[in-house]
Amino acid sequence: MCNTINEKTGKNIDAEEMYLLVIMSMNNYSYPAIDINLNALLDEMENLLFDNVPFVYSSETQRVLNNIKESGDSTISILSNTGFIKGKSLRKVLKQLEMDHFFDFQLYSDEEGMSKPNRNLFQLMLDRISALDQKINIDLKDIIHIGDNPRADIEGANSVGISSLLINSNNIPILHLIS
Repeated sequence: MCNTINEKTGKNIDAEEMYLLVIMSMNNYSYPAIDINLNALLDEMENLLFDNVPFVYSSETQRVLNNIKESGDSTISILSNTGFIKGKSLRKVLKQLEMDHFFDFQLYSDEEGMSKPNRNLFQLMLDRISALDQKINIDLKDIIHIGDNPRADIEGANSVGISSLLINSNNIPILHLIS
């Protein structure tokens, strides 16, 4: 529900709000939300995340990212809608998985206050790309946004004139990027 709202409005429902919605819903809307210590809840949820660290879905992922990065011809960034996991936690996960160094920058919806497919979030990404090397004029056709959500990723990328590639949900693996 929250993802759909975020996609429709282009805004971002924060993790705190989603947790409260879930807790209230689970308790037939009778739980006194005012009594919930949100900071403790968020800490507990982050601890749960690190007790069950996500795994890299493909054994080829790090090799592919390394090949792209080492080529020197491309930048790699993350533009992600967050949900129950905040951007600051995702940064920690990438560091723990020893993958953070592959990315030139990371943009997360909870930190920016807007969600894909919002054109402004994609424009922020384009601005960050331009800021990486202001001497180079990057053509929009040279940028590809890769994602797993047809609406948020593909429609969002296309709305600002960049190419897109849908992966995972159509069984196209990351290895496809270097083949």
